[in-house]
Amino acid sequence: MYLRPYSIMRNLGTCAVVIPLTGNAIKTPGVAITAARANTGYVYIGTSNVASTDYIADLGAGDQVVLTAEQFGWANAEINLGEIFAVGDTTGTVSVAWLGRVDEDDA
Repeated sequence: MYLRPYSIMRNLGTCAVVIPLTGNAIKTPGVAITAARANTGYVYIGTSNVASTDYIADLGAGDQVVLTAEQFGWANAEINLGEIFAVGDTTGTVSVAWLGRVDEDDA
């Protein structure tokens, strides 16, 4: 068994529309979410009601947050990436979020 890295890029656009970081119910022990260095605004990460006043993490240009099940007290659990959402700020900037994860591979 070995770990295979994956990444997904989401363009949040120039308006404050909440989008899932992935449309799939992908489960993983941890995830790294990074805002593009070219951003001039913020990316807010959270649940389906994420907003600039209600978020798990706010990411400026080049910022990153790592979320693991273990840090929330669940060492053997997994995070469902389909339940992580993002929204860009409303200043008219383009916000891009990168989602990185690793999966087990038996190959």
